[in-house]
Amino acid sequence: MIRAVVLAALASTAPLVQAQSTDADCAATYAGFVEAGALPGTPPTITSCVALAYVVADSLDNVGLMMARAIQPRDVQPARGASGGGSGSIGQTDALAGLGIEPLVGGSLSAVGTEDGAGALATLTINPLVLTGPLDNVDRLAAQTRQFDLSLVIPVDDADRNDDGRVDYIGLRGRYNVIGAAGAKVVLDELREAYRGALDGLAVSTDSLAARITRALLASDDPTACAEHLLAADGQGCSAEFTRTPAYLYERLDAAAADVREEVDRQYLGLDLRMDYGDPTLGTTPGADGFVLGALLAGGQSFGEGGFAPSLRGHVGAIYTVRDTMDTPRLALDAALGLAFSRVYALQRIDVQVGLQGQVGVSGPDTGLDADRDRLLLSSSVNVPITGTQSASVRLALPLVGGGAVPLLSIGGNWHLPLPGRPGI
Repeated sequence: MIRAVVLAALASTAPLVQAQSTDADCAATYAGFVEAGALPGTPPTITSCVALAYVVADSLDNVGLMMARAIQPRDVQPARGASGGGSGSIGQTDALAGLGIEPLVGGSLSAVGTEDGAGALATLTINPLVLTGPLDNVDRLAAQTRQFDLSLVIPVDDADRNDDGRVDYIGLRGRYNVIGAAGAKVVLDELREAYRGALDGLAVSTDSLAARITRALLASDDPTACAEHLLAADGQGCSAEFTRTPAYLYERLDAAAADVREEVDRQYLGLDLRMDYGDPTLGTTPGADGFVLGALLAGGQSFGEGGFAPSLRGHVGAIYTVRDTMDTPRLALDAALGLAFSRVYALQRIDVQVGLQGQVGVSGPDTGLDADRDRLLLSSSVNVPITGTQSASVRLALPLVGGGAVPLLSIGGNWHLPLPGRPGI
């Protein structure tokens, strides 16, 4: 309603501001707002095009609109490294168990070679909490993108190598970040504060909305038409250079969002749950069929700012294994500790990791399989983004202790489906 009244007021003063736009013309137009009831009070004592520009800017409520719409779902989602959903399988492409939660949907395709066989595994990871709700509620997404995900791991090159009519192997993974929801409020509060700072800086700069409207009014042959187009969120009736929001503001907001996410996601503490059914050697070793359950506590802490920030990562937990070749189940303690250097690039991580991973049997037999024997591995990996949603990763695990274990090499391609962002971004 107020916009219609403002437009009517501008139209009524059109004869006063034709051909040349002077402070007197703008003052007359400004007075028309008051006389038409678009603004309360008496005619203003400030008589300039600057005052008219501020009236138009206020009617647009640009800052209010920006504050309501600036924070996009993609702004609150955590950056991702290699797809960590296949942790504990031979297709794992992180040196250590993958930390962090998949914000929406992701996956990987890994080519693998070990003493017990070679093949290819696919991992599909989903965030069920995010997928089952609206994707435009940033308060909800800030928490749920950091809480829980599920993964399915299956062979893709030959699902039934031993021709027994069954899929050789299937794995399920679940990760729950204990402290994920606690960081959500911090993400939103700091993002809003960062955005407010960027907008406040714009408001007092020579590129403020009012300043740019002032220049547009003065440069226009028909400032009334210019103001009408501005109120219709269209600057076509003004100078060609006018844009309602400078493009660089979005770059500042994106940079602010990246800094906030990096600060909030410095810590991780969660549960890593695993279940494997079938043959982890993908059909190359007779009698290797079985059932494996794993429960681990995983954590990480990053240090420093900018560049390749170092982080300490690790996990500890228990692995319970039953195979066709076993008379009794095997219970083992599994632990890892390592160092990573990572840098965020386009919502992904350039990641370099190195660490030690070991397993010691508490009870039950050693089957001789790499996955079941007591061992200590020196593991390293590299993950490099290729595009904004895809990356390539390589993992090499060298045996330090573990009998006949040989190096395990995994080469993977990873992808992540990001949350909605700004149009065109």
